[in-house]
Amino acid sequence: MTKMHEQMLVELIHTSHLYEKVLASLFKEYDLTNPQYNILRILKGVHPEYLHPGEIKNRMMFQKSDLTRLIDRLVGKGLVSRKICDSNRRMVDMKITENGIETLEAIYPKLSKITNNFYSDTFTEMEVTEITNYLNKIKTVLS
Repeated sequence: MTKMHEQMLVELIHTSHLYEKVLASLFKEYDLTNPQYNILRILKGVHPEYLHPGEIKNRMMFQKSDLTRLIDRLVGKGLVSRKICDSNRRMVDMKITENGIETLEAIYPKLSKITNNFYSDTFTEMEVTEITNYLNKIKTVLS
């Protein structure tokens, strides 16, 4: 690895960390963590259907998270509900509650403001396309 490659990776990791901190600060206002927000988004995407934990885990950005603990906390906050799976009584399915949907809808305008300010003031559409292509190239190598 060249010094330039190393510097690129350091900058990528640093940038990702900074962006995660910005998001964590926003989610903290709603007593959520980044992985909890990710679970809510996943469940809202299939609403009004239920989803089993294995499928949630497959779709998560933070796959190393303790899913059971995260779901327990979301259930405790009234943002997610559980029910016994109809086809396999040993499994439990998850569904976002109306309170969970309302929480996401409260977050979206603030999140949109953060991301719109970041992108519209910093990059042209062509630059966004280029950066996205480069990030996809890096992900392909890492996968």
